[in-house]
Formats: sequence, structure tokens, C-alpha cells
Amino acid sequence: MSQQDVYELLKKKKRWMTSKEIAKILGIMSSNASLKKLYKYGEIMRRMTRSELNHHLIYEYKIR
Repeated sequence: MSQQDVYELLKKKKRWMTSKEIAKILGIMSSNASLKKLYKYGEIMRRMTRSELNHHLIYEYKIR
């Protein structure tokens, strides 16, 4: 799994997705490293929301 895989998935889906959703679709354990790098270089957007179930903060990502 590479940053390119994550970028292409977000580009294809065109919606906000959590890192867990991304990892599940790509069949990997975690996508956090790739997401952090893509966010750092301005390739993707990030927003913080609250989980409806337990009110924990979660990050969601989307292509710019």
C-alpha cells in the first residue's frame, strides 16, 4: 500500500472517509502514515468529527 493507493481511492470515492474505512477497503492494517504525509503536503483535506456511538473524536479525509 502506498500513498498513491490512498490518493486514488479518495479520488474515486469523492466523499469523506475515516482511516478505518480506507484501511478496510485497501485490505491493510493502517493507512495513518500515508494519510499524514498526504495531508502534510496539501493533497487531501482533514476534518475532525465526533463519533455518534461513543462521542470520541475521529478524523475524516477527502481529496482536495
